[in-house]
Amino acid sequence: MSERTEQEALFDFLSRMEGRYPLLQRVLHIANEASGGGGKVRTAYQRKDGSLGYRMTPVEAMTNARMGVKKGAWDIWAPFRNRAPIWECPAGIFVGCAIEMKARGGRLSPDQEAWGAFLCSEGWSCTVCYDWTSAAQLLIRWVGGDPDEIEGL
Repeated sequence: MSERTEQEALFDFLSRMEGRYPLLQRVLHIANEASGGGGKVRTAYQRKDGSLGYRMTPVEAMTNARMGVKKGAWDIWAPFRNRAPIWECPAGIFVGCAIEMKARGGRLSPDQEAWGAFLCSEGWSCTVCYDWTSAAQLLIRWVGGDPDEIEGL
């Protein structure tokens, strides 16, 4: 499945689990990508040699930047403390959880690495997940649940 499909499957699952684990209502997607719609505009930039160059930039990317979307921000945030032990660390030790969803074989970009380092330095747990089930298992643990008790996970 694509990264988008994995993420949609994750949030479909989380919405079904919110009644059992209300904190899942606070898990969110951080919009940091363009959908590709809305056309493009010609924008100028300065090349390394000092000359002026032009490139086509999606209008949506320009609008998103003006709205505060940050390149490399991780995909999924749970902006609250872990309610159960995670990674052999006690409950409440982390400020929040950030998950970067990647397609199989995908790697973090330099901007994503910088965001991960920043969030970790601020007390967050940061994890790369390659499928929705691994992200779901982590988030169920994060809110104090046991993923082994959930059928199909």
